[in-house]
Amino acid sequence: KLPKVDAGLAELAKGEIEGIGVQLAERIYEAFGDKSIDVVTEDPDCLIHIEGIGKKTVAKVKGSLDFLKAHKSTIQFLTNLGISYRIVMKVIEEFQEEAVDIIKNNAYEMLEIAKDMTFKQVDDIFLKAGGDPTSPVRLKNAFLYTLRQQAMMEGSTGCVRSSLSTKFYSLLDLAGSEDYFGVTMEQLEEEGKVVLGGGVYIYFKEYLDVEKSIAEKLKSLISAYMPSNKIDKDIVEEEKIII
Repeated sequence: KLPKVDAGLAELAKGEIEGIGVQLAERIYEAFGDKSIDVVTEDPDCLIHIEGIGKKTVAKVKGSLDFLKAHKSTIQFLTNLGISYRIVMKVIEEFQEEAVDIIKNNAYEMLEIAKDMTFKQVDDIFLKAGGDPTSPVRLKNAFLYTLRQQAMMEGSTGCVRSSLSTKFYSLLDLAGSEDYFGVTMEQLEEEGKVVLGGGVYIYFKEYLDVEKSIAEKLKSLISAYMPSNKIDKDIVEEEKIII
């Protein structure tokens, strides 16, 4: 546990600066006292005078400080939205200078780089960043998320439209007075991301393509290893009776 020190140094001890952990933060405080935070941020080369700190550690600290300074405004913007520092680093690493614009316009891209985040968490971030609750990007991401989740739970590539619609509106906390579900479904169909089946079922195109591919491969294997002229029709009929 850190001693009661400058709040800035306590922040450094959280691991936000590469090379500085709790133990090193304590040694820095012992050496520089209340000036510790200024020493670390303004003259990190001074750390070399602390026992146990070598050139590699100092280089890590300097490199990390340069990174933090270069992305200061972005880090502040993202952390103010409630995004953890760990995820903030992932976002900056992935999106670089476009990070803020991407979070404002389509925060749902975070789901691809932060697998432990839920749709609800990312959706809250999108809304906090000023996103329109009825924007197409929000509706489309919610639709596809709901479809994926439902398909996985049911072990199927397709889901019943009425059930999916109910979950869609519940997820977004929207009233169904406007046909957001129907409009979004049509847009995603035009984009080739979903397939409609007889007006009742909705299929996630990616899963459906995989299923069709597997079916074709199985069909080829059956044709190759089980020629129709070698199939015992009596056994086939017997199995039908059992089933």
